[in-house]
Amino acid sequence: VLSQSPQLFTQEAAKRVVLRVRSHLHESMFRHGWPGGDQISTEPMAGKRRPDIVQARDNVWQQLQAAVKAVAEAPEHALATLGNALQSGPHRRIARDQPQRLQLQASFASLSAAMRGREHSGATSSERKDRARKSNAPGAQQVVGNLADASVSDDTVSAPEDCNILVSEVAVAGVDGELKKVAEQALSMKPNFTYGFKDIQAEAQHVFETGYFKRVTPVPEDTRDGVKITLKVEANDELRGIVVEGANALPQVVVEEAFAKMHGRTFNFNSYRSALGKLNGWYMDRGIDGRITETSEEGEGVVRIRVSEMVVGDVVLRFVNKDTGESKPEGATKPEAIMRQLSTRPGQVCNFHQAERDFGSLMSMDIFESVTLSPQVAPDCTPENPKVDLTWMMVEKKTRGFGAGGGISSQSLSDGALPGLIGQGSWFEGNLFGLNQKLSATLELAQDVSTFRINHTDPWVGSDPHRTSRTTTMQNTRTSGNNIHGRAPDEMRHNARAADTSSDNGQPQESGGVTVDRLQGGVEYQRPLATGWGGTLGVEWQRAKCTDDHGNSMKHDMYGSPVIFSSGTSDTMATALLKASYTGRSTSGAATEAVVSMEQALPLRSSWLNFNRFRARGLYSVPFSTPLRDCQLLFNAKGGMIVGDLPPYEAFVIGGNYSVRGYSDGGVGTGRNYATGTTELRFPLWKKSIEGSLFADGGTDFGSGASVKGDPAGARGKPGSGYGYGAGMLVHSPIGLLRLDYAFNPEGHARFHFGLASQT
Repeated sequence: VLSQSPQLFTQEAAKRVVLRVRSHLHESMFRHGWPGGDQISTEPMAGKRRPDIVQARDNVWQQLQAAVKAVAEAPEHALATLGNALQSGPHRRIARDQPQRLQLQASFASLSAAMRGREHSGATSSERKDRARKSNAPGAQQVVGNLADASVSDDTVSAPEDCNILVSEVAVAGVDGELKKVAEQALSMKPNFTYGFKDIQAEAQHVFETGYFKRVTPVPEDTRDGVKITLKVEANDELRGIVVEGANALPQVVVEEAFAKMHGRTFNFNSYRSALGKLNGWYMDRGIDGRITETSEEGEGVVRIRVSEMVVGDVVLRFVNKDTGESKPEGATKPEAIMRQLSTRPGQVCNFHQAERDFGSLMSMDIFESVTLSPQVAPDCTPENPKVDLTWMMVEKKTRGFGAGGGISSQSLSDGALPGLIGQGSWFEGNLFGLNQKLSATLELAQDVSTFRINHTDPWVGSDPHRTSRTTTMQNTRTSGNNIHGRAPDEMRHNARAADTSSDNGQPQESGGVTVDRLQGGVEYQRPLATGWGGTLGVEWQRAKCTDDHGNSMKHDMYGSPVIFSSGTSDTMATALLKASYTGRSTSGAATEAVVSMEQALPLRSSWLNFNRFRARGLYSVPFSTPLRDCQLLFNAKGGMIVGDLPPYEAFVIGGNYSVRGYSDGGVGTGRNYATGTTELRFPLWKKSIEGSLFADGGTDFGSGASVKGDPAGARGKPGSGYGYGAGMLVHSPIGLLRLDYAFNPEGHARFHFGLASQT
């Protein structure tokens, strides 16, 4: 307008030009982190102009230069006001961008904001100004180019803005076929109506905004019926290829999918912007600090895209003193034990989702009170190659000590033990050798049971790339066998025959209690297999015997059923274990847990047991909302089978707290095969601390009770299958989810059940 139609360039028009150009300038600077603009030429345009036009032109450049200067001197303040420029009309010139310090700081802010409890360390305001001045110094190039010199030209229109003309026809020239139809469909002007200068420009703008044309020029032509407006258009070239540079993380298939609909067709600015948005969206969805920084046309329909991906420069560990706040490079934990937990390594593309997972891995080591990530600009960071250093600040906690506690045994309660109390004492070391290895010794004592266990866990064996862990256990346990060999639940009512048998040493058994003593030792190796999946491989040796209430060895219970499989007073076995587990949660909140295991006895000696045991269990929970409150529906199923030598104390027990409620522990049956299922509805009663539940349980031994040596279930008249139903209350506590249930069985008997529940 300024060079071709000075008569239309009034003072009001000059103001609009100032606002438009400043808006585009501000948008580019804000979007692309451009800290200055000294390279913009302020040379006056050639040609003679009226004094008012010259003055208007000077005003334009003065205001533009003032805006550039404001951004260069104080970008942190100018950016706040330039944000409104983003709401202006579409910026039709696809500009190149060089990542600057401001963008880098914004990336750090987003990274640290995503990390709970982390601190952000960035440059000061004076440092940012110094960077801006350096970037504007001679030799520091600031490139803002165009993919195509796209514009709407009004050079041929010379009518005053307020002059209306009768338009006899609106036509499109320069293209034909499908492109001509696209342009004509964008037209809104109708023949034989009067329109002004703004209307003609708006019509050209409509055609241009279809995205298929480099230029749209309105050309007036006087005719007998009025003025014919011909929109001369120049179509974009056909897109023949896309070249992407600097994309180390961005997969080629993502680029191909983003531009698939454009390839081999006329270039469209709108589709191009959408495709670039998909590439930037791919980075954002995966937490990767990457973006499109430059686009250019290489000729012959080839477009070059430059991608900038922030790279991790160095990973530093610092140990913070809890009392003084001072940090040092060394602590009680060895650096290799920490570094192997971190998936973010120097030279990788910076990914704050990955950093969040690293944070979780460090906290899961259970040797730190707090962990903080502090990202900082790397010394060798450049606009072309952004780089960040990550510093992990860790506060170690005490990992060695003694512990003591007590509780209530639900099994002892079901067996009729009056108090059912358990006492426990332990010694533990949670960071053995500074390698996060765990060593513990535990003693548990109750009225009829006891356990002494020594356990050592190496969470990461050596430098195994698969994160294999090893757990070694030695223990001596005494557990009640009354759920299999105790008195019949309804012995008096069913008039069952109870013989007064004697133990092997001739001592009478008055109460008929049976205790199973086990001496065990084993090693298990565990490793993750895939997302949500884990695998376990182990071996175990065990020697077991049964004793009466006086500690004397026994071979038969009060009903004359064998309690030991071997001919002697004890059973010996060595088993190999193979187990797979899965834990997952869907986007809707539904949770799934599944475990499948198989144990194969190894008869290394002729007297050792030989059997195969298969077990599986699954849990599925579905949250849902009602008009009154949020609820949860749970489905739980378990099953198993044993083939080969089967000591009665190793048979599957059905009934009780974690099987079929409404029965005592083992009250339904004992078998080689079994299956149980539970359906439960949970709902909140008081805030999030107390929940209520309605449940139904069922289980069966599939008629396999008689195949257990001595048929202990049949001797006691157990049904072999049954179901229970009832209601309960769950309390969230520091030790877990405690539950108290009241359940009925089909025989009309009811009983309380107390224990721990699944938190899924």
